Amino acid sequence: MKLDFELTTPRLILRPFKTADLHAFLEAVNQSNQYLQPWLEWCDNNFDQQQAYEWINASRLSWQHDYSYELAIFDRINDDFVGTVSLSAITPLFNSANLGYWIKYNYHRQGIATEANTAIIQLHFKC
Repeated sequence: MKLDFELTTPRLILRPFKTADLHAFLEAVNQSNQYLQPWLEWCDNNFDQQQAYEWINASRLSWQHDYSYELAIFDRINDDFVGTVSLSAITPLFNSANLGYWIKYNYHRQGIATEANTAIIQLHFKC
């Protein structure tokens, strides 16, 4: 898929990461760090700007090579970065993939994950 892809839902904009997302991504990871650490091995107290930059570049490369599709999630009203949703380990033969997501702490319990997950699942089954 193309890196200029964008998916919208009633409250969200989902799109591949851009280098310009670096600071918002890093801030969100640091804000939600204690909630992410048990689930994401790359997330620790030392996660820094260089690691965020490398993560974004790896995400973009995976997107370009159809290895995985990681989407940055933004609030449609205020353009705030609210998290990520991704499909990985994509196996077309079995029409399957792994679904992953995380939502910035102050957006928890608002249905954001459900809305983003539904959107990326529908995308996958249309492809």
